[in-house]
Amino acid sequence: MSDSKPPPHLEGLVLAEMESDLLVRVLSSIQNFVLLVDSKGVIRFINKVFEVHGSAVSVVDTPVTGFLKADSVAVLETAMLSAQQNRVGPVVELQMREPPVWLQTQVLSRWKDGDFEGYLLISSDVTDLKAAQEELKTANAYLERVLSDREALLMEESTHRQLLEERLVESQRLQSLGALASGVAHEYNNLLTVILGNSGLAQMLLPEDSAAREAIKHLETATLHAAELTNQLLTYSGHARVKIESIDLSVAMTELATLVETTLKGGKTLFLKCDSEVPPVLGDLGQLQQILMHLVRQASKHCGDEPGEITVETGVSFLSESAIQSSYLTVGISEGRFAYVCVRDNGTPLTSLQRRHFFEPFSPHGRTHDGLGMAAVLGIVRSYGGTAEVKSGFEGTQVSLYFPLGTGDLDDAGKESRSHLTVLLVEQEQAVLGTMESLLRHLGYSVASVFDGHSAVEWVNENPGVLGGVFLDTQVSELSAVECFAAIRKISPSVPILLMSNYSEEQVRSQFVGHDYAGILRKPFRLPDLASLVTEIVGAE
Repeated sequence: MSDSKPPPHLEGLVLAEMESDLLVRVLSSIQNFVLLVDSKGVIRFINKVFEVHGSAVSVVDTPVTGFLKADSVAVLETAMLSAQQNRVGPVVELQMREPPVWLQTQVLSRWKDGDFEGYLLISSDVTDLKAAQEELKTANAYLERVLSDREALLMEESTHRQLLEERLVESQRLQSLGALASGVAHEYNNLLTVILGNSGLAQMLLPEDSAAREAIKHLETATLHAAELTNQLLTYSGHARVKIESIDLSVAMTELATLVETTLKGGKTLFLKCDSEVPPVLGDLGQLQQILMHLVRQASKHCGDEPGEITVETGVSFLSESAIQSSYLTVGISEGRFAYVCVRDNGTPLTSLQRRHFFEPFSPHGRTHDGLGMAAVLGIVRSYGGTAEVKSGFEGTQVSLYFPLGTGDLDDAGKESRSHLTVLLVEQEQAVLGTMESLLRHLGYSVASVFDGHSAVEWVNENPGVLGGVFLDTQVSELSAVECFAAIRKISPSVPILLMSNYSEEQVRSQFVGHDYAGILRKPFRLPDLASLVTEIVGAE
């Protein structure tokens, strides 16, 4: 063990990070795994992302090498030794035993007052990236085989390899941007929840003829617009709020096209060619409307100021492996039948560079900048497990989105009135907690509030007879939200538990599979939304 002090620009770096509550919250809100390891190589802390999506067994107070496959143990030990000697270790790739996830890991050493204290490991899930690399290796091997027999294939396969490499780089870049967008949106949604809640409370307290009411309404409207922007960030990262249901794609596009057509200007005409035999897909109707709006708007831009024709088509198509490999999204998609939405225009064709960067946010290569619009479209398609392709020629441009086929069900549950009992709030953000407590009290409910999972379980254990419902945030500390849920359910089997989250309902459902929660409240929310939900779950006061 080295006794020398780290350089001035690194001394206390990790300590400062741990003392920053803001950084801890941000790390907990993005899709990265964080582990703190002591000088003996024992794990002392893991963040919530690692708890939910990382090792299938508890790893705290166990050797850091214990959850890794044998081939990765020596790699990590070498990186840790390098980090202790050089303060910053190399970036290495490690594979977990269960589940067999690949982690790209940066190893840093931790120091305090010149003494070595241990390590900080920051990891990203690169399983999909490794799969893409394996696909690239397969393509390279195939290229080497055919070169000796058919010289004419050289140019075609070289282009294919270049495309795969570009897709690999694009996947890495979008993954990083998505993690950043998700973390920023998470923090902003908490702030917007406080603003919306207090503006609703202010309107309740002000007299009907108060001049301040109009200003507060403007504030609430602006906040809702801000919430739409954060939802675009979540859409781009694949974490947007959704209401998944079984949707007839042709019927949905026909109905939505009527609304979209009214936005067309300059003599442009919208045509529909929808196949009535398309099987249903699983999706969110609001997101499909967003997709169609952006695609038609982009097609209109391709036509410029001249009159043009825009066609919306739906159908079913079989995508082969080669077709998928040449599309925009390739990882985790297998050949098969897909429902598709295709938007064609007869405007000016795109260049090859414009096609390549078609879905990039704020791309400088496009003829017109679309902000996050087309990036959000690709984020939605990615979250559904689909893919996209863009073709352009002298007849115009065609954008096709492919969705997996599926079915879905809706479920209902009756709620008995429990309004005479106490509502327990479990929320680690103090500003959000205070706002919700004030709102519920003004709605006439008795409220108890705690900041973490342990305190919530203790309160329920001490007050089982007065508990009418629980509002549980999915990012609570101490105990994970799933552990807290299970502990409360063990004490009070029938109490309704509502989950609060900045992330999509689909993500929350996957986190709480097998748990009978009463509903999901997406942040930010307005006072009427909160009042309606608490009345449904707890009962009217």
